[in-house]
Amino acid sequence: MSKAMFRKLFIPCLLLLTVAIGCGSREAPLRQAQDASTARPLIGVAVPAAGEKYEKYTQAVEHAGGRSILIPVIEDADELAAFIEQLDGVLLPGGADIPPDMYGEEAHPSVRLLERGRAEHLTGVTRLAIERDVPVLGICLGAQVLNVALGGTLVQDVPSEVPDALVHRGGNARHAVSVVEGSRLSKIVGAELTVNSSHHQAVDRLGIGLVVTARAPDGVIEGIELPPARFVVGVQWHPERILDQPEQRALFDAFVSACAAARKN
Repeated sequence: MSKAMFRKLFIPCLLLLTVAIGCGSREAPLRQAQDASTARPLIGVAVPAAGEKYEKYTQAVEHAGGRSILIPVIEDADELAAFIEQLDGVLLPGGADIPPDMYGEEAHPSVRLLERGRAEHLTGVTRLAIERDVPVLGICLGAQVLNVALGGTLVQDVPSEVPDALVHRGGNARHAVSVVEGSRLSKIVGAELTVNSSHHQAVDRLGIGLVVTARAPDGVIEGIELPPARFVVGVQWHPERILDQPEQRALFDAFVSACAAARKN
């Protein structure tokens, strides 16, 4: 069998297997294949393995009308690209810290490193999705991955690097966020909201094409997006944990709607 033929068969089979055992889909793979034109949008969640730790992400996607599957670590670049092309959206979840040498810096003592293979996988998935105009929602680490994937840098330790920093991590940390008028994010969640907070890093120098859409009162960047892409949005808080707030549900609704539009087109 040729390599091209192997890829042609491998990617659909891998998708079906991932849906069957992965992040939360409840439909039979055969039914999904038969109803591809009318099925709920298929959204890949970039997590290392299915499990309780990531259930809130997949539940939020499914409650908003999407289907969620795990994006496996595929080392072959062409095969990963083929996998991403089958998706209607990509969700980048929270996690540990991106290795700072990936954006040209030495590590601060507070850094808790994400496994490098996973970090490279996340940035690779992000670039592939953006290149193909696949909607992307980045949450906490996911927002930082979005920035680094496009050439940006991070504040490695907010408490020690941001003057008069608020408490952004620890206990039940919460704070206000101001959203930039006219941004995509403002049209979804409004101008002001109170969010949860569970991070010690944040976006610093913006990646190519990104704009700031939200800040905390201490100036820390809390939202970014990539205009005029179909939907590329990153938020520093965890909306999946506070779905009792209508603004947070609206964020997932808008993301899944953009994914549904991507499927139709």
